[in-house]
Amino acid sequence: MGSQNGNGVSIRYTPEGELVLRYPGGLEDQTGIFPTASDRNIIETFVRSTAGRTLLMQQNTREIHCPLTGLLRREPGRQMISERLSRIGGVPFHGTVSVLVLDLDYCGRVNKQYGHTTGDHVLIWFANILKRWLRGSDVVVRWGGEEFVVFTSASQPPAERAGHRDRDLASSAFDQSGGVDPTWTAVVNNGEYVANRIVHNTQAGPCMVGGTAIHQGVTIGVASQIIIPGSSVEGIFERLFESADAQLRNAKTSDQRGKIHVAPMQT
Repeated sequence: MGSQNGNGVSIRYTPEGELVLRYPGGLEDQTGIFPTASDRNIIETFVRSTAGRTLLMQQNTREIHCPLTGLLRREPGRQMISERLSRIGGVPFHGTVSVLVLDLDYCGRVNKQYGHTTGDHVLIWFANILKRWLRGSDVVVRWGGEEFVVFTSASQPPAERAGHRDRDLASSAFDQSGGVDPTWTAVVNNGEYVANRIVHNTQAGPCMVGGTAIHQGVTIGVASQIIIPGSSVEGIFERLFESADAQLRNAKTSDQRGKIHVAPMQT
């Protein structure tokens, strides 16, 4: 049994009777509430009311999105990535999935020199770059502090579509190979293309806070895996995250910041 309001927020109950809120995009909030039959009627009415819609969307913002950047928090981000992988695993998919782990360089120095308010402005500025330049199908998460995670996928399209979506990405200014196949090569290198897009737009201009120009760098670890129809998607995110994070940590240890570090392709 469930109810959905005009904003796309719905409710359902687990077999044990727990109330679950489901938000647009597939994110769910298990409330820990086990309402009685009479309470369920009240909840149904509440969900359809204006006050109910407003409070539920406030709950969505507070619990699911980082209030500073507007990006997904870590656990809702994990859930959204899991949802994406479930969809990929449920259809014939021939392509790649990638995880990017991003770290803003030397944010501690910005906080120390200009103060934490300015540091917050830098985080907001960078989050807006991610929102603007990544695709709607990409999942962008504020992982914590100055660290972000991006989950992205690309599939080899049918011949009649000629790779339209991936051609746009591959033929951008971030393509350094000079003549990339707009189909399969673009799919294989999708994670690196996305990382290049982020770096390019981060370096395109400084973050202006009042009259202060802050030139901010970003270091990115990238890990990708090829998926073919019938592949299991179980544990993929964890494996790719670990590999991308290792690339990032090695870059920071070896003072190779401000660059993209790509792990060997997994199959």
